[in-house]
Amino acid sequence: MTGPARSRTAGLAGRAALALMAGGLVGCSLPSFGPWFLGPIGLGVAAWTIRGRLLRARAFSGLFVGLGQFTIGCVWALEFTGLGYVVLVAFEAAFIAVALAIVPSGRGRLLAFAGSLTILEWARDHWPFGGLAIGSAAIGQAGGPLAGLARVGGPLAVGAAVALAGTGLAAVAGGVWPRRVTHGRLTLGPALAGLAALGTVALGAGLAALAPDGGPGRTDISVAIVQGGATSSPRHSAPRPGSGRPSTSSCGPRTPSPSPARSPVAPGRSRSRTSPGGCTRRSSPA
Repeated sequence: MTGPARSRTAGLAGRAALALMAGGLVGCSLPSFGPWFLGPIGLGVAAWTIRGRLLRARAFSGLFVGLGQFTIGCVWALEFTGLGYVVLVAFEAAFIAVALAIVPSGRGRLLAFAGSLTILEWARDHWPFGGLAIGSAAIGQAGGPLAGLARVGGPLAVGAAVALAGTGLAAVAGGVWPRRVTHGRLTLGPALAGLAALGTVALGAGLAALAPDGGPGRTDISVAIVQGGATSSPRHSAPRPGSGRPSTSSCGPRTPSPSPARSPVAPGRSRSRTSPGGCTRRSSPA
């Protein structure tokens, strides 16, 4: 392998590892895996991996972001089938690959990143077979400050806020990175845009906290169960005194039928007979 080819392979491996780590952070933000703030950080790293990249490179990074995210987010599928788990992870990762591929590399990429991932979550929630939006970044905010946005915009609003916060973090990091120094000054445009995105998310979360929450939860509820379909009220007969056997009865429409010949009943077997009221009386050993 020549020097340029070796360098290109190393670069691809490095981007794949960084994207895989970004997706893993998002997956670890899900409940029972890790804290909520790993979600915005993971999406920030994902946004960093596609800065200035061409469409194919963005799709490549998005695929590994999705693999890292859904390898953790869909681990429940292993309870059913290993092959289905692999197929499900690859299928869901393809959504992330498409979402990051269509994010432009120039101006407007902050809003485009959040918008693209929001459209992705909407698509996952509706297709195929009615959708399966499990393992998303929005679910990871169940215990975080952005969860209140679900009151006003549902899970899509939460997911959009996580994505906007992540790309805001990436923009701030990109604006103050040493390589951004030009003529002795820092190019603060991306950093200011990132701070504006973070401020928007914080303002939205604050306003959502003031939205009605439906009141306090109830711990006790009363439930009534009614079984329909009976043509008459059931009559329960008590066991005959001294029989030592419990008896039950069920009533229904009386259907005339010829009386069959009485046959001997083996010990321990149950015996049924129909009373004039259309009820079947059954005696069984206690």
